[in-house]
Amino acid sequence: MNCKSMNVVIHNNKDPINVKYNKNGGLQELKIEGNLLTIKGGNTVTLPMVETEAITEDIASINNDIAQMNAILSDDIYYLKETVKYFLTEQQIKDIINATVGRDIDDLRRTNDDFFDEIEMANRSISQIRTGLLTEYQVKALIKAALSNLVNAEEVRY
Repeated sequence: MNCKSMNVVIHNNKDPINVKYNKNGGLQELKIEGNLLTIKGGNTVTLPMVETEAITEDIASINNDIAQMNAILSDDIYYLKETVKYFLTEQQIKDIINATVGRDIDDLRRTNDDFFDEIEMANRSISQIRTGLLTEYQVKALIKAALSNLVNAEEVRY
């Protein structure tokens, strides 16, 4: 640590100054604004030299990093707020689905109901046809009777 010795002269300071003397009558301690200075060798104070240029560069770098971080966070917060605007509740999603495909679903239900009505009507028709159908035996008997009438007609003709 680089130290430089200098003589301290205090002129008309508004803040209270507490001074303590050592046994030899020299200045031992000087307290200004809460900073404790130790005096060595009479009225001379030894203070460390501070390089403010390096600290200033570090502070500027930190301020720059903070500014960049704030800009990034600001953008992230903006986009997050914009995204949250478009969040939907469960009911809103149901409403959108109903509005979008609700008519199609209703049309499908009607078509489905119509289809089952058609099936029911077809089944009734088939049932009526079955009850009106002749058995195999009845068909054979009718054919036989028809043929026999034809033969008899031939005979009558000749």
